[in-house]
Amino acid sequence: MVSLTTEQFESLLRSINRPTEKNGSFSGCSAIYNGERCSAKVEEFISAITTYQLVEGVADANAVNGMPMLLQGDAAEFWSGVKAKAKTFKDVIEMVREAFAPPKPAWRVYAELFGLTG
Repeated sequence: MVSLTTEQFESLLRSINRPTEKNGSFSGCSAIYNGERCSAKVEEFISAITTYQLVEGVADANAVNGMPMLLQGDAAEFWSGVKAKAKTFKDVIEMVREAFAPPKPAWRVYAELFGLTG
């Protein structure tokens, strides 16, 4: 029979309950974005990569550095021009969203609501 002091037991519990930090990468992620200017496609891509990052435990720095694996065409060209500005994965998401799915101006929303296409 093994006997532990209170301090040893608490230390053992702390080491067991300590969350393991995974570094992960996007190497297994199948989501690819080519720069298509379609809000639905952009949001679909963002949803896929944020979910993958969360589930696979991809560290923030690895997510930022791994973006070239997920981008093609216009999106890859865009990334090469802005990658130095992206400090966090949240920055990446905001940059992609702003570049490829900017919000519609109010006048266009109004025209669509009232069937005034032009």
